[in-house]
Order: sequence, then structure tokens, then C-alpha cells
Amino acid sequence: MINLYLKDIALILNAKLIGNNCKINSISIDSRKIFNKKNCLFIAIKGKKFNGECFIKESIKNGAVAVINARKVNINIPHLIVKNTIISLLRLSKWIRENSKAKIIAITGSSGKTSVKEIIFNILNTFSNTIATKKNFNNNIGVPLTLLRLNKNHNFAIIEVGGNKFGEIKTSSNLIKPDIALINNISESHLSGFKSINGVSKAKEEIFSGIQGKKNGIIVLNYNSNDWKEWKKKLKDNLVFWFGIIKNKKKYFYLKNIKKENFCIKFSISTQKEECEVSLPLIGYHNLFNAMAAIAISFLVGASMESIKYGLKKSYPFKRRLFPIFLNKNKIIIDDSYNANVGSMISAISVLNNMPGYKIIIIGDILELGKQKEIIIHKNIGFFISKSKINKVFSIGYLSYFSSIFSKKGKHFYNIDYLISETIKMISRYPIITVLIKGSNKTDAYNIVKMLQESARHASMVM
Repeated sequence: MINLYLKDIALILNAKLIGNNCKINSISIDSRKIFNKKNCLFIAIKGKKFNGECFIKESIKNGAVAVINARKVNINIPHLIVKNTIISLLRLSKWIRENSKAKIIAITGSSGKTSVKEIIFNILNTFSNTIATKKNFNNNIGVPLTLLRLNKNHNFAIIEVGGNKFGEIKTSSNLIKPDIALINNISESHLSGFKSINGVSKAKEEIFSGIQGKKNGIIVLNYNSNDWKEWKKKLKDNLVFWFGIIKNKKKYFYLKNIKKENFCIKFSISTQKEECEVSLPLIGYHNLFNAMAAIAISFLVGASMESIKYGLKKSYPFKRRLFPIFLNKNKIIIDDSYNANVGSMISAISVLNNMPGYKIIIIGDILELGKQKEIIIHKNIGFFISKSKINKVFSIGYLSYFSSIFSKKGKHFYNIDYLISETIKMISRYPIITVLIKGSNKTDAYNIVKMLQESARHASMVM
């Protein structure tokens, strides 16, 4: 972060300083993650289910040099008293943003946000000092924490922006004030909050809020999205750039000569000025769009074709996002357990559909779809699988039961141990087999992956 003194922070936040002034080089809201941070300020944020004040003593034990809290506490280090610690977090991050010269790239969409963010980071970091959102910390707490990491040496910050309620993305966008904003795609996600696919689109377009009217602000849109015409009405032409698969005379970037190889995609990038063949070590047709979004943004901020080629080449599969685990060269587990919405589920099914040998998909529930639509959507997923080359569907969870039944090739499990046992038998039986695991975070799909790996280690199939 930008180096400050506690007295400076007190002025920014209009806070009362108790104790001596001291230098601040880093900020944390997690008392467990202070160990390696120099001159760390702990902010005791308070939420519905937690109170950071309970962890102040632990933060001091772990090396915090100062604290921000909503009331005076009996501690032996300096602290600031503020009315609201979360608002103070936002105010401080806003000040850091306003005093940073870094170009800010904001990314939203129903899926692929993290993949796009990581690819852009791999490209830009080859030639410039760049930071990016850690993991998927993309909510109204994660976004300011990313801004707080900015220092005077950073040229770019790539910030992932998410939300499951109207207004959340708008709040983040107004805080970030991005120089470039991307809507990667729209699909049925967080319907419990957004109600419909149109509601999802309305929520994602809130990313425009912090960039509209900004001099030299750029918005990057997917030309293959059904929503771009509606968005275009709300934006000035000179702000909008397009990317896509099909060539068009608009301002945009596109792909051609697409070739799929083993766990790799090769294609040509075409811009208005040049063309180049590149290699992307990721699987899935949807990753072409993720790569194209990253390429478009990288070009717009001045990346060379060589930087883009190198950045794409080192964009290896991300943990828990279509991450291949080789039991041996013919027996593969694909871990896609990070999260699930309709779009990412369809993408996962399509990936498995193109794998060799026997194909099993293990699915957990897709959550946050809303009570009125969740069963219908899971039935439709089952119907989609029924038309695929997938041989077997194993389901666990109330909603995934409907996918299993409507796939006409499913088996439902009420016990995870039985599911693991049956899957291991199938892996042992077939000489060439791929098992893909997919489900929302709260369905504990990742535990299925870990249990399968552990069971496979003790089986002869891994030899």
C-alpha cells in the first residue's frame, strides 16, 4: 500500500487517535494473516455474524502495530476510534485509489471473472508492475482490500467485481472508478437476488456506473453476448470496444483458426492492425472467450503481441476450475468444484463431452437460483446431459437429483462414501476414463475431489 502514518489515516477517516503516531505499511482485517506483514494496521470490521473486536488481542499477538475499532479498547498499542469500521475501510481504500496513478481494470460477469483476471495479470505482469484481486475476493469487502494494496510503483490493478444483490456492483464500481470495465458474459446466476436473466444483466451493467463520463474511460463488451445492443444504448460509442469470435467492422478483437489439442487450445488473434498465432494451456470452448477478453484489454493498455503470447502460454489451469488431475495418462479427474451456475455447468458438460473414453460427471446442487426456478433449471441440465456423450451421471444433493433423473443415465447418492466407492469402481473398470466434479461451493464438491484422490492413491489404477 501507499506508506502512511497513523496520524495521516486519522485525518482521512476523521478518527480519534489514541496513543503514539506510527508508520503503516500494510492493512489487514484478518488477525491470522498479519505474521509476515510489515507495520500492519488491523481493522476490526463488524458484520452480521462476526465482530473483529474479538480478535484485536490476537492481531497484536501476531504483530499488528495499530488498530482501528468502533470504540476505545484497553490495549498497549495505538488505535483509532471510528463510528463504523466498514465505512472506514471503504473511505481509506477510496483515498488510496484517488492517490494512485495505476490504471484500474474492473471485471464482472456471471462466470469466468477469475480466469480473465488471471490471464490479464499473466500478460501485464510480463512488462509492468501489476496487482490483481487475490483468489475471488470480489465483494464490497474484497474490492477495497485490493485497492489498499496499491502503492506508488503499481502501473495496473485488475479488480474482480461480483455481487448477488442489486446495488453491490454499483457500489464497488463507484469506489474503483475504473479506467477499463469488462462485462464478460451473462447467465443464470444468483437468481435468488436478481430474479431473472434480465435482472442479472441489469446488475452486471452497474459496472458502468464508475466509468461513465470519465475521460478516456473504456468499456469492453463481448460482441457474441445477447445483451450488448441494450448496453450500447446507454454508452457513448467512443467508449466501447468489442471482442468476439465472428469478424465484424466494429472496434473489437476476434479469434480464428481455432484448433483444440490435448489440454490446450491454439488459435490466431486478429486485431485491426495485426494477427498472431498463440497457444492457451486451458480446456473448454468458453476459455476462448475468457482469453479474448483478456487479450482485448491487454492490447488496449499497451501490451505487445509478444507479451500477450507469453502471458497466455503461462496461463495454466487454475485450481478448482476445470483443473485436470492425472491418476495416470488415461485416467483423469477434472476438478471444477469451485462454484457453479448454469453457464459454468453447461461449459463443464461440454468439456467432458469432448474427452476420450468413458465419461462420468458428479454433480452437486446449483444454489441461489430462487425457489421458483431451481428445480426446472436442474431438470433442464439433466435433459442437456441426456443429449451428450456423457456415459454416467452421479448426483448428490436435493436439486441435483432432478438432473440425474432427467439425464436418463443417472444414479443418485444420499451418502458421499457410497458415491466415492462407486466412482472408484468405475475408474478401476475402464482403461480410459474421465471423471468431472461440479457443484456450488456450499455443496462441498471439493471434498469429493479430495476423497477421490485419496482413494485412488491406494488403488492399483494409479500405477
